[in-house]
Amino acid sequence: MEILGRDLGVSSPGTLIADTATEEIIHAGVMVFPAGVDRYGSNREQSKKTVRREARQMRCHYTELKKALKLSTNFMIMRATLVLR
Repeated sequence: MEILGRDLGVSSPGTLIADTATEEIIHAGVMVFPAGVDRYGSNREQSKKTVRREARQMRCHYTELKKALKLSTNFMIMRATLVLR
């Protein structure tokens, strides 16, 4: 009789097929997923998503700054027009 064993680990699922009659391992395997972090030195880790998130935040911040500058420029032009009248 054959038995299928599975180990569903977080970063490495494994399988085992064994024959109970002969006590023989027919197949054993494991798949290791790549790490989700970049390691900088021995005590510092950074998520790979961090770089993308920081770039996105900078783009959003830049866009909001441009909008605010445009609004303030338009406001100053309107104010100057009213003062001149």
